[in-house]
Amino acid sequence: MKPRNKHRSFSEKNEKKMQELISRISYFVTTHDKLKGCIVNIKHAKYYFAPNTLKIGYSTLEGKYGTVKEKLLKSSRELSDYLFSLNLYKFPPKIEFAIQKEDEKVAKVQEILERIQKLEDDKS
Repeated sequence: MKPRNKHRSFSEKNEKKMQELISRISYFVTTHDKLKGCIVNIKHAKYYFAPNTLKIGYSTLEGKYGTVKEKLLKSSRELSDYLFSLNLYKFPPKIEFAIQKEDEKVAKVQEILERIQKLEDDKS
């Protein structure tokens, strides 16, 4: 018989909390009016206790990082209030966004597709 580990490891608990936080942030992003039409993929979320700051890493499609970041920054106060209303934090956290650009391989494939499209447009 395997011995049962009654206590989960510290990192396992943190992973579960981070996944729950990511799902709550994703829900907010998909349902918030200011962010309608933006395709945002939340990559990571990490809370720093001392400065009461939540750092959120995201990526988006079609390289519209500036437009999406502007919309996210405009809705950051609502996101902070939303997370505070869920009793996740003692005080509403300050929110910082960090862009996590796509893989280099994905970028290369997109570049090749753009070149093909340009060649097709030049032929027309």
